[in-house]
Amino acid sequence: MEWILITLTAGLLLIILEVFIPSGGILGIIAAILFVVSVALGYMQSSLTGSVLLLTLAILVPIVSTIAVHYWPRTPAGKHFFPNHPTEEELNPSVPHQNRVNELLEAEGIAVTPLRPSGVCVFNDVRVDTITEGMMLEPGDNVRVIRIHGTQVVVRKIENTSQEFDSSTDETEPSFDLPPPE
Repeated sequence: MEWILITLTAGLLLIILEVFIPSGGILGIIAAILFVVSVALGYMQSSLTGSVLLLTLAILVPIVSTIAVHYWPRTPAGKHFFPNHPTEEELNPSVPHQNRVNELLEAEGIAVTPLRPSGVCVFNDVRVDTITEGMMLEPGDNVRVIRIHGTQVVVRKIENTSQEFDSSTDETEPSFDLPPPE
């Protein structure tokens, strides 16, 4: 009876080691041989002992294998096979872009292209694709971000009421210094 328990226990230990130590299946094959020897020794003692061992193996091998596989990713060999958990930025690459877009709320800038109703505006030397609320804007119009809907930056034209005109000078067309296109 003691050889039956020794071969059964050794087989279960080898199944656990097979999961943790990469052996190319050699430990698993040796464990299967030990299980067969254990059951054969059990049937040599009595058919009841052999049947109980067979039933025990049918229950214990899947349980032990499942537990070993559950803990395998935490072992040094398992860590080698599984990469680190992805960061939030890797899972959702638009998060940094969305954070930059959200910073534009209430920002003032200049239309670079005609907005009919979409186009490009410059905010703090950064070109941003924008849309208007439906109105058409010309290049050089001053705009303010009024809302951000998803990744859409919605702008509205702002009037230049702060400019004071000197009546003694000629009125000229205002010039806008825009950064060069990228």
